[in-house]
Amino acid sequence: MQNIRTLIGQYFAQRLTGLADQAWEQQGWTAQTMRDWLNEEAQ
Repeated sequence: MQNIRTLIGQYFAQRLTGLADQAWEQQGWTAQTMRDWLNEEAQ
């Protein structure tokens, strides 16, 4: 049962990573974009 849970978790993690990568590419975001976000002051 634990192996099945692990496989399902890996599947969804890979799927989410793929969707996030796709969104980043579509938006034209870069590593610099992330650094900028992380360095923004809380509003």
